Amino acid sequence: MPRQVSGRGVRSGRFKANDASAGLSILTVPAQQTYRVINGSDDPFEVVVGAAAAVPVQAGASYDFTTNAVVTVKIVSDKSVQGVYERLNSDGDVRPGRFVTEAAPAAAIELVGTVPTNTAYRVINATPPRENGTLVPISLQIDANANQFSLAPECSLDVAATTRIAVIAADNILGSYEFLNGRAGVKSGRFKWKDGGTATEKVIIDFTGAAVEHVYRVVNAGRTVFDIKGNAAAPLATVRRDQSFDFYVSNATNPKVSIVGRANKQVQGIVEYLGRAVP
Repeated sequence: MPRQVSGRGVRSGRFKANDASAGLSILTVPAQQTYRVINGSDDPFEVVVGAAAAVPVQAGASYDFTTNAVVTVKIVSDKSVQGVYERLNSDGDVRPGRFVTEAAPAAAIELVGTVPTNTAYRVINATPPRENGTLVPISLQIDANANQFSLAPECSLDVAATTRIAVIAADNILGSYEFLNGRAGVKSGRFKWKDGGTATEKVIIDFTGAAVEHVYRVVNAGRTVFDIKGNAAAPLATVRRDQSFDFYVSNATNPKVSIVGRANKQVQGIVEYLGRAVP
């Protein structure tokens, strides 16, 4: 069972039942409330938000949603269930969302559904290497499958979603995700890879469609210089060892930001979310 106290001394909501097959109600809230439900059970259960279709949540994983009317949220399972839930659109700190699989589920893993306008999230691929040393990327679906990303291991991606964020089903993957939206103190993003004979460019932020401006800091945590690239052909900045650079993004200004490495070199950095440009 996860710990029960979230930021600023506010206790997390919690639930526990030997049998929730009839539906265990955990909250009734008005519209535009964003919540995270975390499964602390040994088995999957389903989250039902009002009259919407049930969403399966794997053991050890979580699911975020935003209400569009006054709704009651229920946990459904014929097994013993327990877990916690957090209100995300509040001032307190909350624990990260997470996803984990052993065998690949039949469908995509829903991380975030019914997303409010201009919602920003960070997804981190924490999947460990396979026994043979192979690194494992994960595939993300953003919104109606229109934007699909391959997220490299030891890397993160910040995205603005309008309807959903999901992970394509795969064996033995592990990761976490953060609700940004002006919230300070979230887990840092990151990137790390080694290029071969040709330098590669990898997206770290995609705020396509986001009307709100957000401020970022990228820190060079490695030994190799790299470029931060926005919309223009010329880099926003060239960041050397032990240096950082701050910038802002929105749909109108650098909606996609990427890192360009150097041939035959390893690049490594940290991505800090500094909040909305105008609080």
